[in-house]
Amino acid sequence: GDLSYTRYDVPDGEYMVRTNYAMNPVVPLNTVNNISKTRYDTALWHMERHKGKFSSEWMMKELGRSFYSAYQGGDMMKHSRGGRAFDRDFICRKGSISEVSIEGVVEGDRPNSSVMWTMCGYPACSYAMPVWVAAKDDFPECFKDCGGLSCDAFETGCILKDRVHPDYFEYVDFNILKPILKKALKAEAVEFREGRKVDAELRKDFDVSKVRELNARIQERWLKWKREVL
Repeated sequence: GDLSYTRYDVPDGEYMVRTNYAMNPVVPLNTVNNISKTRYDTALWHMERHKGKFSSEWMMKELGRSFYSAYQGGDMMKHSRGGRAFDRDFICRKGSISEVSIEGVVEGDRPNSSVMWTMCGYPACSYAMPVWVAAKDDFPECFKDCGGLSCDAFETGCILKDRVHPDYFEYVDFNILKPILKKALKAEAVEFREGRKVDAELRKDFDVSKVRELNARIQERWLKWKREVL
């Protein structure tokens, strides 16, 4: 649920992908469960073809924002007719509201230095920022409650999601989406580059003041991004 969590332990050197896909092989083809299986198969398709190290950067960019669909015949961002596609069975679909990638600790790291790369909002129109659990309430201002269990980052993502789904969410318009996504990827690359540097320091000696300084810079960049895309 939204107000609880379940802990899953991952052995050193391994990874775990948790999804909200629900599958049942006995249900008809046109049901929600089979649509979920299409998304699951898409994730497997990406992971089997990935040549390199699995990273938060790759998962955020390639998995979380995938518009590949075996049912519709490939990557619809590249091959859709007229730049539009039926939005039902993509991993990044009209109902997507967030994406996170948690990086735990290994031998030699401070035990409390786990980082959670967090994308709050429709993934194709949002971007990831680092959040450290040990920093508690010290995280970017755009992630903080702005009323109704929401935040500025999420609300901005919703506005942009509506914009790229002009027909009551039935279709995604890639002509509108592509320039927004390009800016999101550019902004995300900056956060990963700077966040990685701070994360490396925090794994040796966790200093919450470094998190606060980074958060201030993240917020300044995010406000600039918001002005550019809205």
